Amino acid sequence: MSSLQREIRPGTRCKRSLHPARKCCGINGSADFLGSTWADYEENLYNAVPRSCCKNESKLDKCEIEGLWSQIYQVGCQAVFSRALLKLASQTRLRLVLVSLAESCLLILFLIEVVIWKRNVFAR
Repeated sequence: MSSLQREIRPGTRCKRSLHPARKCCGINGSADFLGSTWADYEENLYNAVPRSCCKNESKLDKCEIEGLWSQIYQVGCQAVFSRALLKLASQTRLRLVLVSLAESCLLILFLIEVVIWKRNVFAR
């Protein structure tokens, strides 16, 4: 398989950018690649995981070889994204609460101004 074919193979670019950026490997973990169609490619016969699952691709050229599991991200990307979504949801809820509080404060200030204005108008 040519390097161009490898490059355009579905999911290749996604894995290469997703795994190192999120410090994850596979969907459920690095074991996802064992016995997978990815592992069936001739060039992957001696590799347990894609190079993108390596913790430090530049220093350890062969971290993807079985037996070097300590050099491989073990956590699956699904768990990483679930945590990120939960964090985002909680931040969104917090923002919603803060916006609601700010709007309530503005409404209270407006009502106070109306009461003061009415007092001034009727005091004349």
